[in-house]
Amino acid sequence: MDEITEQLFKNIRVYWLAFVVYWGIILFGYDTGGVVSLPYFQSHFGLNDQKHINAVSSNVVSVLQAGAFFGSLGSAPLSAKIGRRPTLFVFTLVFVVGAILTTVAEGSNGLAEIYSGRVISGIGIGAISAVAPAFVSECAPKDVRGRITGCFQIMARVLMGV
Repeated sequence: MDEITEQLFKNIRVYWLAFVVYWGIILFGYDTGGVVSLPYFQSHFGLNDQKHINAVSSNVVSVLQAGAFFGSLGSAPLSAKIGRRPTLFVFTLVFVVGAILTTVAEGSNGLAEIYSGRVISGIGIGAISAVAPAFVSECAPKDVRGRITGCFQIMARVLMGV
């Protein structure tokens, strides 16, 4: 077996770790928006004119970004205190709570529930996006650390564009 193949198999677990942990960045691209343009959403929440549709669409995206900003800031002290893996787990649960709240939005308070769910989801996504590269780089051996950490940007750009 040549040296390159030997190195690949030696570090294959780290590559799989990076692949699994970096799936959190897909949440950022997947959850950015788009549902407001669906006819069912518009009829269900009484969005009749284009001005109102544009306002709701802007708000849905903006509150997610705001939550991501505060989530990324808040994740640093928490991950320093309890560790990277538990922080990823906690903020994954935060994302799930926000996603559930967004999904069950119904009735006259539906848009308020969607907005609050998006803020909560954003907090989870922002924290995951901030902690994931640090967690993977701490788990990677020094000879592949830069390559593994760079994979985060590749996944972020390629998968957010899909």
